[in-house]
Amino acid sequence: MFFGLTIKAAGTALELVFPWLLSHMIREVAPSGSISAIILWGLLMLLFAVLAAIGNIVGNRNASYVAARASARIRHDLFARIIFLDSQDFYSVGISSLQSRLTSDVWQINRMLAGLQRMGIRAPVLLVGGLISTMIMDPVIGLVLLILAPIVWAFAGLINKYGRPLFRKVQNQVDILVRRTRDAARGIRTIKSSNREATVQEHFGIASDNLSAAEKKASFTLSLSWPFLGLLLNFGLVAIIYIGALRIKAGLTDTATIIAFISYFAMITQGIMAMTRIFLIYTRGMTSANRIEEVLKIEQRINFVDDEQLRAEYAAAAPDILNYDLQRERDIDLGKSSSGLDFSGLIRGKGEEDSRIDNIPEAGGEPDCATAGKSARIEFRNVSFAYPQTGAILKNISFKIEPGQTLGILGPTGSGKTTIIRLLLRLYEPDSGEILINDRILTEWPRRQLYKLFGVVLQNDFLYASTIADNISFGRRLYHEDIFTAGEYAQADDFIREKPGGYEHPTQPRASNLSGGQRQRILLARALAQNPCVLVLDDATSALDYETDARFRRMLFDNFSRTTRVIIAQRVSSVLQADTILMIREGEVIALGSPRELDTRSPEWQQICREQLDQEGAYSHEL
Repeated sequence: MFFGLTIKAAGTALELVFPWLLSHMIREVAPSGSISAIILWGLLMLLFAVLAAIGNIVGNRNASYVAARASARIRHDLFARIIFLDSQDFYSVGISSLQSRLTSDVWQINRMLAGLQRMGIRAPVLLVGGLISTMIMDPVIGLVLLILAPIVWAFAGLINKYGRPLFRKVQNQVDILVRRTRDAARGIRTIKSSNREATVQEHFGIASDNLSAAEKKASFTLSLSWPFLGLLLNFGLVAIIYIGALRIKAGLTDTATIIAFISYFAMITQGIMAMTRIFLIYTRGMTSANRIEEVLKIEQRINFVDDEQLRAEYAAAAPDILNYDLQRERDIDLGKSSSGLDFSGLIRGKGEEDSRIDNIPEAGGEPDCATAGKSARIEFRNVSFAYPQTGAILKNISFKIEPGQTLGILGPTGSGKTTIIRLLLRLYEPDSGEILINDRILTEWPRRQLYKLFGVVLQNDFLYASTIADNISFGRRLYHEDIFTAGEYAQADDFIREKPGGYEHPTQPRASNLSGGQRQRILLARALAQNPCVLVLDDATSALDYETDARFRRMLFDNFSRTTRVIIAQRVSSVLQADTILMIREGEVIALGSPRELDTRSPEWQQICREQLDQEGAYSHEL
């Protein structure tokens, strides 16, 4: 960076020699009538022009390079912070706002850094160098420029003061527009099926109009600077010509000096205009920088014992500013990378070498349950929790699951079933009570070891735009056989192999080219692919037909007998073979025990069994 700035400054300084050379040729060389002298001085001016151009080209290229690397590092650090955000803070900031901060705000910082390096060096050199040169040539006329300079600086300060709040409003409106666009794209099928295109278009139009209004206000306010600056500079030019004419008439200066003054004035004008543009870019860039800083400064509420180590490893994996692989960026630009998250290099055949995982942080943690013969004991002790906005959700929840047992959780919508899973995964901290795994309090578990235990399928879980195999492996070191076996366990192998390419069949964003049942089975395969110690299924088979659901549940009990299972379901038949049933309503336990125990002492269990099992008939009883 220092080298580029030095070259840029040197190239700009060479431009300051031109007016002096021009003045010398008019005053000394031309009157001599020597053709050789004129050619010599002309070649000298040409040489200075070439050197100045080379300096500016090298400086501009270096500015683009440094700005690209700096913005890449900012984007990397911001994304790392977003990854470590607690769920509460994540949704408090908002997904659309985080998206715009990662994209448009980082781009504004890129523009600011590039502009500061290009014009931030050139403008001061032209301005200061031009003022010094004019004061040396004629101090009287130079006073005009000295008087003009502080006025311009004061005006630039006003631009920065009043422009920043306006551009912050613009970025906030960008957040809203991104959210509207994102919601419309995700819900396009529902919008079309319910004939709500006009309403969605109206909402989008309002957001777009608000953004346009904010941009117009900011742009109009700042655009007033250009006419004002032009007026100031024209007054300065008139003053220079008028004072110069008087001094020529008085014999105190000559025409060559005035011509040089006008040339220097043009350069100083460039510097002033560039400084104004710098302040405009700086205003927008600092607005974006403040928005990014807000996220970076969010204090982490949930801390794991190994978080500092993970952050250090993630930082070490960041792109090196001095050793940036431009070819990789070109490959991405040319579309050689199939998706933003390419896990294909992590899928191995037996005996294959790992070619792409040396620079990826180790997954870490304990061995999987199948190979180590381990399982997990889970215990909730008087756990209570409330979301900040909604009040109490869970009240004094207590239960215990022994290793290899199954807990089935039933309850109406909004009763707190999913919240239990979120607390178990430590996405939130309980307000009171304790959660233990293998008699170890959850807060004592390192992040890596904790999440190594789990295979999870949550409600509305997601699939990437990649391939089926990539979505099952999910960045883990898996052999092809592991992926195929997981597909078989999840009852997905048959339909996957019918697809063109089989497990390498491409998936569109959110796997929109697959049916709901197919998506759920791929998610189940992902959860089962590494033999988890704890399998968490949150309404994970709701899109499966009864026959497929039954085969999957039989497979679970046959092949994952050592795995502790937590199943949230709407169907009684999905949890009928569970060792323990937990029924909750409005965050409180209303029934807890084995199905056989609840058959005799829980009216709520008896009622839901009558309602559902009578409809499903002998099918469920047979299971």
